[in-house]
Amino acid sequence: MKILLDECVPAPMQSLLSNHACTTVQAKGWSGIRNGDLLQRAEAEFDLFAIDQILGYLTWRDSKAAIIYFVRNRNLGPVLEEIDAATPDHRCYVETLGKTNDGWINFRLTLLEDSTSQTNLSILVFHFSE
Repeated sequence: MKILLDECVPAPMQSLLSNHACTTVQAKGWSGIRNGDLLQRAEAEFDLFAIDQILGYLTWRDSKAAIIYFVRNRNLGPVLEEIDAATPDHRCYVETLGKTNDGWINFRLTLLEDSTSQTNLSILVFHFSE
């Protein structure tokens, strides 16, 4: 799987995806490219793109969304900690709504093109093995 990590995703997340062709927006030289252009580039070249991609598809009618990560690490704690630490740096971040002991975190974010509209985003992390 070819994965592109957005600018807000911490670099250590890349090591968790070491069995995939994983790179960052910065490594591609795409830093600072606006969302629409970035999404077009990412969709043409990658299988998975993080928060900005899902926010780009949502409209004012969408009140809930989810991103699901499958990781090889059986200990989900460090993965969830990285997500929890990095998400508040996203330009659409409003607040953290809560964490569960079951491997997910809930956030409230504004939409990319409409900062007056908000959505609840759940990020779920699951262990998988081949």
